[in-house]
Amino acid sequence: MNKIYLFLALSLLVLACNQKTVEQEMDEYCSCKQTHRQTDQDFKECNNMIQAISEKYEFDPGAADFIQERLKTCD
Repeated sequence: MNKIYLFLALSLLVLACNQKTVEQEMDEYCSCKQTHRQTDQDFKECNNMIQAISEKYEFDPGAADFIQERLKTCD
């Protein structure tokens, strides 16, 4: 029984370590937007990225505020 709890705890730890922060995800979006500003196809990829970020953090008010502020400076 203890082995199961240990396995679950380690699994959660590994998953948590692989999670990106909202700051990292917004940096990636802004980089995508700057890199692919000229091509419509790649820019659609950036739009899909921001949509996924928005949906992921829609119930986190702090993250949602950060996203809105970062979008203002992301050019």
